[in-house]
Amino acid sequence: MNKFIIGTLVSLFSFSLISAGSVQANENYTSVIIDCSNMGLLRAMSPVVINEKGDELYPGDAAATMDMKAVLAGKIVNYEKSIEKAIINDNAGKHPLIIKASSVKGILSSDPVLSRLDTIKLSLANNEAKFLGQRKVILIY
Repeated sequence: MNKFIIGTLVSLFSFSLISAGSVQANENYTSVIIDCSNMGLLRAMSPVVINEKGDELYPGDAAATMDMKAVLAGKIVNYEKSIEKAIINDNAGKHPLIIKASSVKGILSSDPVLSRLDTIKLSLANNEAKFLGQRKVILIY
């Protein structure tokens, strides 16, 4: 039953607009802004974005296409203190996908956790624009 529901959700996301922070598969997002404000997110050199099951969403497979010097220098995300600053960050581009983390985890409380719905949104948006491999990720702390 759960597989059927998840399959239906994926189909809906792929072909139509979903309400409340919706994503269309054909939109050209330039980055992702993950709002972790008021969750105690701490800045770290190599944060990991995960889903509710603990699977790594970022950097994950995107690491293979990243500039290794930037990764080793800890430049895989940008940090901002507000949504307003994140939107005008050069890394955001003209059309960022904005999602809210459900919580933060990790030894340093540096890893945003995304809900199942936001995991699907991020996956669909990145499949079109490939912004994760370009390190176009901004975390609001």
